Amino acid sequence: MKKFIDESKIINLYVTGGLSGRKISKRLEYALTTIQRVLKKYNVTRNLKEARANLFQKGYKSPLKKELDEKKIIESYLENKSISAIAKLFDCSHGTISKVLKENNVPIKNAGYFNKGKSGFWTNKKRPDISAKLKGIKRSDETKEKLRLSHLGQKSNKKGKTLEEIYGTEKSKELNKKLVKSHLGISSHRKGKSFEEEFGKDKSENIKSKIREKTLQQYVRGDFPKQENTNPERKIKAELIKKGYKEEIDFIHQFKFMNKFMCDFCFPKQKIIIEVNGDFWHANPEKYAGKELHPHQIKGINRDKTKEAYIKKVDNNSWTFLSFWESDIKKDVSKCVNKIEEIMRLKEKNAI
Repeated sequence: MKKFIDESKIINLYVTGGLSGRKISKRLEYALTTIQRVLKKYNVTRNLKEARANLFQKGYKSPLKKELDEKKIIESYLENKSISAIAKLFDCSHGTISKVLKENNVPIKNAGYFNKGKSGFWTNKKRPDISAKLKGIKRSDETKEKLRLSHLGQKSNKKGKTLEEIYGTEKSKELNKKLVKSHLGISSHRKGKSFEEEFGKDKSENIKSKIREKTLQQYVRGDFPKQENTNPERKIKAELIKKGYKEEIDFIHQFKFMNKFMCDFCFPKQKIIIEVNGDFWHANPEKYAGKELHPHQIKGINRDKTKEAYIKKVDNNSWTFLSFWESDIKKDVSKCVNKIEEIMRLKEKNAI
C-alpha cells in the first residue's frame, strides 16, 4: 500500500520552519528523495515571497491555518509556554502563533517574562533578527567617535552634567516639560498632526524638501533600506480585505512576476498586476509636470515604463497592468479598489 505523503507539511517545514530536506526526512520519516521531489514539484525556494509565488502558480493552497488548533495554542500560552516553544510544538513559525494570539486578543508577554532568573539570556544568545536589521546601516562619524572613546574607557562629556549645563537654560526648560509630560503619560501636542497643521504650508514644504534631499543622498550612497508595505499599500490591502478578498487566496501582496519584477499586488487567477506609486518617487505628472526632476525620479519613471511594457506584452498580452498614485489612494481608496473590481468583471465577461 502506497504511503500517504503530506506535501503541505513538507513545504511548511522547509519554507516557514527553515528546516533542511534531511531534517524534514528524519522528522516525518520520509525518504530524502521524496522530500526533494515534493519541493521540486512546487518549485519551492528558501525565499518566502518567491516560494509563495511559485506555489500559487502551481495551484497549491496551504492548509496551514486549518490545521492549527487555536484553542490549544491559547491554552499552551496561558500555561506560560513561550511563543517559540508553541511554534516548535505546532511545526509553524513564530509569527503565525503571534498572529493567532493577537486575533484572539490575548496579551503578549515580553521575552523577559519567560526567561526571568536565567543568567546570560541576552548575552549568550545570538540575535540574527537584530543583526540582519543592522546589516548595511552605516554609523555616523559622531557615533564612531563615541564608540572609540567608550572602548578606550573614556567617559562621555555629558556624564554627570545637568540639562542646563549641556543645553543651556532655555532649551533645558523645554526638555524638562517634555520629560514631565512623558512620565505623566501625556502625549505630544504634535501626535497625529501633519506637517502643514503643525508648521504651516511654507515651512512644512521646506521640511519635506530637506527630508527628501537626505533620503536621496542615502539612495545615492546605497544605504537606504528597501521600502515594502508602505502606507498606501496597507490602505489598498485593508480595503481589499474589507470587501471580502483573502490574502494569499484571492490576491498576493509583494509578488515576484516571472522572477523578473517585484509587484505590489497580484490577482493570479484574473491575471491582474497592481502597482502603488508614491507621488514624489515616481514623479506624479499632476505635481511634477514641467518641473526639473531628480535623477532618481527619472530612473524610476524609466523603470516603471519598462515594467509596464513587459507585463502587458508577456504571455500573449493576457496580463492587465494597473497603477494608482499615492494621492489618489489618500483621497479615496474605495474608488481605486472599485476600479480593480471593474477590470476583474470585464476580464471575466470577455473570458465567457
